[in-house]
This record gives sequence, structure tokens and C-alpha cells, in this order.
Amino acid sequence: MQQQHPARSVVCSQGALPGKVIFVREGLLAVASTDASGAEGGLALRGPRALLCLEALLGLPAPTEIRALTDVKLCCLSSGRLIDWVGPESSPARAVVSLLLAELQQRQLDMDWLAGKSLTRVARYLLARDLWPQDDKPVRKQTMARLLGMRPETLSRCLRELVSRGAIDAGRGHRVRDVGALKSISGVRN
Repeated sequence: MQQQHPARSVVCSQGALPGKVIFVREGLLAVASTDASGAEGGLALRGPRALLCLEALLGLPAPTEIRALTDVKLCCLSSGRLIDWVGPESSPARAVVSLLLAELQQRQLDMDWLAGKSLTRVARYLLARDLWPQDDKPVRKQTMARLLGMRPETLSRCLRELVSRGAIDAGRGHRVRDVGALKSISGVRN
């Protein structure tokens, strides 16, 4: 089904269930997100030949708002019809689509890691790291700083701040001491 949207119109709202996959035929769209506090996250531009709202295939809410920057022409296909076209659950095509969607979700999470203030990013990293089994070799500060998009000196200041707030221990590896404090600092809910 073809759709047209005028410039400045919202094509998909963040948090809404899109229910359709969108292929951009003409025009330019902004793809943006905000966090729970209302702070802006990532911003990307998409134009012709872009495929948007793939989360619809998994029945997930849109992680971003999609807004037309110019008049746009879109081809839309309901997620149900696309899934039918791809084939049954056991088909190789469905397996490939599932892997691609998982990778796209991970890339969105990777982008989210770099959103917000330095202290927030470090707290998010430590929360996520705490979910994985630990070994005796902590990640080097230089590597952690690169992962989080900051200088090692900034990371050191953030770690000292988290220690002073009682969220982590100062020892080697910076073990999580207070999950609630880290969640509060990171903006993670539940």
C-alpha cells in the first residue's frame, strides 16, 4: 500500500506499535528518540530505499519517532502480510529475518549506550556488565572508555563519582554495590 505524508508530519510515534514495515520511495525522514526524562537521544536521517519499522515484525513498539522532513512517498506492508510472505516459522527465510532483526535491535541498544551524560553511560554499562558472568579479568579502562565514547580521564572521574555515591566498590573491576543507585543514575527503570 502506498502512502504519502506531508513535511513535518509524524509517520510513526516512539512507543507506538507500528504494525507495518515501511519502504521509503521518495523524500527525507528524521528518525529520533527521547529517553524517559525527555532528553533527546540519537538522530538519523533516512531517504529513498530505506526500510523502517522492522520492529513491527516482532510486534515490538517503535524505539524512535519517524517524522517527514520533506513530503514523502512510502510503500507500507502490514507486518502480518510480510511474515506470511517470508514463510512459516521453520523456513530458512524466517530464520534469516529473525537474525537480522536481532542484530538491528542490538545496534539500537548500542546507539542507546552512547546517549546521555558520561556518568549515565558508565552507570548503564556497569548495570549491563553486572548481568553477565564475571571472570577475573576486568575490562581495561581505556577499552571501556572507547566503548562508551569518552576519554579515559572522563571515565576515571565518573568511576570516582560512582564510588563516592556508594554505587560501586573502588576495587579492581569496580563491582556493583548498590543496583538501585546505579539504576537511578543510569535512568534505567524497574
